[in-house]
Amino acid sequence: MIKLSFLTEKKYNTFFSQKYFYVLLILCVSLVSIMWFRGDFQLVIGDYLFPSGRIEEFQRSFYSWDHLSLGSDNFRILASSMPFGIYLALTEVLGISLVASGKIWLYLLFASMGLSMYFLTITVVKENYRYLAGFVAALLFMFNPWTAIVSAMIWPYIVFLPLLL
Repeated sequence: MIKLSFLTEKKYNTFFSQKYFYVLLILCVSLVSIMWFRGDFQLVIGDYLFPSGRIEEFQRSFYSWDHLSLGSDNFRILASSMPFGIYLALTEVLGISLVASGKIWLYLLFASMGLSMYFLTITVVKENYRYLAGFVAALLFMFNPWTAIVSAMIWPYIVFLPLLL
């Protein structure tokens, strides 16, 4: 590894082995998800969208009969009531705009994606540079081609899979 001239050997090792430095770096790198929005337009790709009636959407998620799906039964809607539905209702109660809530949600998921992989890696790797390895693994998980293609479809089950492992 290249040594930095302004740091001594001892300071160099402690500087790059601090896990909180890399956590902060992951949180900063995750700000790139805000760039996926253009102006004050909402990000909508496929079935992913923020409904205008967020509290109504949250209340609708507790019923298996979905009147917006032409009256069909919709058992998958209950699964989205906890993380996503609570977030939708909370942002409407707090008065956060639809676009801002979309940006915050995507940032939280993208940052959680990196942190999830980071903590999995530093748990599995027990070498000297495990925090650096965790940071690199987090970047690879956050910026893989699949995420780039379906960037708006990052759902919590994908985000927290490394953390569950």
